[in-house]
Order: sequence, then structure tokens, then C-alpha cells
Amino acid sequence: MGWLVAAREQITEDQARDAVTWVSDSLGIKHDDLVQAAGFIGHPDAPNLTLNEGIEHYGGNLITFTLYMVMLCGGLVATVGDGDPDWLKQFDLTA
Repeated sequence: MGWLVAAREQITEDQARDAVTWVSDSLGIKHDDLVQAAGFIGHPDAPNLTLNEGIEHYGGNLITFTLYMVMLCGGLVATVGDGDPDWLKQFDLTA
């Protein structure tokens, strides 16, 4: 999730939209379900949820919530990072 929050500071709203659309179209995930989690990447249509509220939206299931976070990372890699997973490394936490 740190990657998503850090990426939010560097991507545009349009790029956040593109990432959600890519995941929805490529993986067949309901767009509205993705938008609920996409506030963490700055999607303009997403609610501004806390971590706990985000988890609650997915039935309180941490695994489901985490899966949506991983899918959003994949969407960002595909659309903003030109398919290069190393693109995410710029958002690694440093000590």
C-alpha cells in the first residue's frame, strides 16, 4: 500500500483513472469495486477512505482488500510504468 500512497503524489488523476480502467478491462473486475480502493492513488471519483473504512467496504476481509491493492499496483505498472515492475521501486520505503 505504501507504493500506492507514494505514487499518488506523482501521478495525475487521469493516470489514476487509466490504471483503474486497465485493471477493470484486463481482469474483468467491476469498475465500481476498484474505484472504492482507488482513493489511495488519487482517483477523483473515489471516496476518501481511511484504511479501516477501505477494509470494511470489502466485507472486513483484509485479504480481499489487499488483493485490490495489488491489482491497483499492477494497473499502475501497466499504464504509468510502461509494463516495467521496477517502476514501483521508486516508491520503496527507505530507512
